[in-house]
Amino acid sequence: MTTPFFSVQDLSSVQAGNVEAAQSLTNVMLEAGHKITLLNLEMTRNALSQGAASFSSNGADGSSGALPGQPLAKETATYFKNLAHISAETQVEIARLVQSHMSEFGKTAISLLDRASSSDNNVGAAMAVVALKSAVATATASCQNLTETTRRVTEMAQANANALADTVQSIGTHQAHAARSYQKAA
Repeated sequence: MTTPFFSVQDLSSVQAGNVEAAQSLTNVMLEAGHKITLLNLEMTRNALSQGAASFSSNGADGSSGALPGQPLAKETATYFKNLAHISAETQVEIARLVQSHMSEFGKTAISLLDRASSSDNNVGAAMAVVALKSAVATATASCQNLTETTRRVTEMAQANANALADTVQSIGTHQAHAARSYQKAA
């Protein structure tokens, strides 16, 4: 009677690792959703506060002392900068989780394949095990490359978002200066 290559404990261990990885990924996504919700609430609160302040400071002629565009441009720039930061942070964390899970899965698969190859002296089975080990190693290396590429793309996206936010803020400042000049000229 031959012994099975994989025991029930082996398979339940792999399954437990998959469940743990899914839970970790879910937690990361929920945390990102929470951060974005808080960011949206803060942006809405600030916009309502600025609108109320602008409404109450309007004079009889409907004009206000506030410079148009500047607060909105600054708030929008800050919002997109923070949104890009949350997105980048989440992408990096997801990539880290996937790489970690793939690494653990690869180690477990190699261990199980080693055990399977040592329990049977069949040359064909040994060749199949070598091929499977090679496939697992290739998948793990590909996952590591993907994680590194994701990190680089995330860094570039974060830099672009920061540059865009700075540009939007600069445009708002220039618009405010132009409005101030126009008000002085009028």
